[in-house]
Amino acid sequence: MKDYLLDTCIVSQFIHREARQRYPRVVERVTEVVKKQGAYVSIVTVYELRRGIELLRLQGSGRKKEVALKMFLHGVTTLSLDDNGNQGWSVAARVHAHGQARQPAITLGEGDLLIAATAIAHSRILLTSDSTLGTRFRDLGLPELVEVVPFK
Repeated sequence: MKDYLLDTCIVSQFIHREARQRYPRVVERVTEVVKKQGAYVSIVTVYELRRGIELLRLQGSGRKKEVALKMFLHGVTTLSLDDNGNQGWSVAARVHAHGQARQPAITLGEGDLLIAATAIAHSRILLTSDSTLGTRFRDLGLPELVEVVPFK
């Protein structure tokens, strides 16, 4: 059985108040994964989701999303780059260098890179709905490390 780490994009869609209508395939796949293994996220995902909610709060909204996030995070296991002797940081450095050495260079955003490194360091497949991320992993020669779930 494959083990998965949920990325920020897929968690954000999963906890959306209209998720079942707007992202039915995401809801179906995440529910299936969580039932089989539980929910695992990177600490970077927790940070990205919390900063988004903080911004919404400053703009006078986001209360319902904040409640949904708290409920979701209550049931997840958070994985870190610092586990296993900081292995995740070494993985992130290698993936970044590998991408930059290509012609043309393949660049991952810092958040995506750190979340992917967390998944790799914990021997998990990154579950995302971000097709661009899937393409970048394929271009890096690592297609088996990511599963892209179409959100519709």
